[in-house]
Amino acid sequence: MNLRTCLMPMWLVVALAACSGSGSSGFDAGPASERAAIQQALAEQRCVARGTLTICPADTEPTPAATPTPTATPTNLPLTTATVPSESPTTLPTATPTIGAFRSPTAFATAARTATPMLTPTGKHIDTNIDNSTPIACAQTTASTPCAFTFAFFPSGFPSNAVYRVAVRTTATGAWTVSSDVAPSGPLGASDFETTVAVPASASQVAQNETVQLAVLVFERSVPSVSSTVRELADTGADFAFVTPVLTLQPSS
Repeated sequence: MNLRTCLMPMWLVVALAACSGSGSSGFDAGPASERAAIQQALAEQRCVARGTLTICPADTEPTPAATPTPTATPTNLPLTTATVPSESPTTLPTATPTIGAFRSPTAFATAARTATPMLTPTGKHIDTNIDNSTPIACAQTTASTPCAFTFAFFPSGFPSNAVYRVAVRTTATGAWTVSSDVAPSGPLGASDFETTVAVPASASQVAQNETVQLAVLVFERSVPSVSSTVRELADTGADFAFVTPVLTLQPSS
């Protein structure tokens, strides 16, 4: 048996030990998948950052930014002019301000490591016309065409040039169907958006109370060209995705 043959098992043992180690990979804190991130955002009613996409629950009031409250106000002692003999110099009292406590570098580092999930970005939220407790009436012209319903949403806190799209998926397939840009409409002008959502579900599926999920995609910086069907919302290049809970469909009467 030559030396190379003897060393091979040792190399394999070292490699296997390194692969099965219990050390952290550095990615442990984030959600394991986009689906898990959506579930976490809805369960905790908080935004969850996953990669470049921030996933937030729709119809949730934004959390206002906390206003720092000073722990102490610096106070200068008044200066008093005293009459003293000319040969004795006057020594004035030195004012010593009381300084409040500051966050230590360790506190900042801890906050940076726990940035996921995060509070809803200040002032940014999206309301919808969806009642989570009521099934959505979905109309179909024929048994072979997708059913459709009107979906309205009302964004707040985003730049005036932000672009919005709506994504929908049936829980059976998991793939998202993404709309084109949604233009503002209605009496509220730029803050009122309305679009028709077409659900790829058959009449029998709707009759059996098919479930769907909606997401309002917000593009603050740029709008890439994407496919009308994506596996994950992150594939659209959106900055934010405001998601609804799972909703039940019913045939429109």
